[in-house]
Amino acid sequence: MTMQVNELEIQKGLAVLENYLNKVGYVPFVSSISGAYRIMYGKLEVITGIALAALEAGRSALQTDAHKRQEIWSGAAKPLRYSLHGIANMTRGVAESIPFFNLIGLVWDIAGERMRYNLAEPKPPIQSVVHLV
Repeated sequence: MTMQVNELEIQKGLAVLENYLNKVGYVPFVSSISGAYRIMYGKLEVITGIALAALEAGRSALQTDAHKRQEIWSGAAKPLRYSLHGIANMTRGVAESIPFFNLIGLVWDIAGERMRYNLAEPKPPIQSVVHLV
């Protein structure tokens, strides 16, 4: 029995979690807790991205049809985006763990430069500030 995975739903859930962590991460000292959680969460994203890419590469190697093998192989690197996102989360988690240094995350979010999942559309910086109030 195979299980169908809806990547869009997973990304929506991850985006909601990260938006929550962002807001908690703006508060000095409280951000130390969210920072530690974000580091663990980032590690999980890195491991998951690498594992999914390896599974896709292995699946590609097992294909006998050359066209199908190439199609799967070309998409094998896509899960590595989660690993890159995880590295960004770990970096932000370290910054959040240091009181008042955590405010870099607030500036980063207002500037709208944070790494987003495919579904997340960039928001104008003023909209980010409005959500804080």
